Amino acid sequence: VLIYKRYRPRGMPRLSPWAGPVRWLKLLLTWPKVFIPSRRAAWIAQLGWRLGRLDGSLRYRVWAL
Repeated sequence: VLIYKRYRPRGMPRLSPWAGPVRWLKLLLTWPKVFIPSRRAAWIAQLGWRLGRLDGSLRYRVWAL
């Protein structure tokens, strides 16, 4: 998120305002994958990625969910 904030004035492409919320919705709709041992790690990794983006968005005041 900080990279988006720093390089946006230099021409970094903007993120779609709907991409993040759509990915959050997809993640939340697939939460039962947590109960499948072979898919648990991938789902948790995606959750961590999403939470990190949310934290960075709030911290740096940039919409980059």
